[in-house]
Amino acid sequence: MLRAASEADLGEFARWEEANSSGALWSLSDLQQEFTHPSSTMLVAVDGAALLGYAVIREMPDGFELLNILVRSDRRRLGTGGTLMQGIHERAGGQSVYLELRASNEAAAALYEGYGYMQVGLRERYYSDGEDAVLLMRLAE
Repeated sequence: MLRAASEADLGEFARWEEANSSGALWSLSDLQQEFTHPSSTMLVAVDGAALLGYAVIREMPDGFELLNILVRSDRRRLGTGGTLMQGIHERAGGQSVYLELRASNEAAAALYEGYGYMQVGLRERYYSDGEDAVLLMRLAE
């Protein structure tokens, strides 16, 4: 099940980020900034009171950008990412969705490919550690 994230959720998301070895690696400050951004939506997948994963999307003039998605490490490959992706696409309302990911993040690339995303670009040495960013897009329906 999905719901809107609350400010009380952010600390747990930050702990997941600290333990994450790939992806955006957001700090608590990053999460707080995006939580209060007027064009952003933060979704959280839950099972009862347990938080399973979260996603952040931002409305742009030409669609939506998926800024971050992270599933709790013990809930990966169990459908939580798919639940979040469905919620993202529902929120986007048929508009295009853009994202970037680390070139080494093969699990995320496979998830996005399964939802119809295609590579539209590459930003060489984009991340602070020198890794490339792959740009993906899911066309408007």
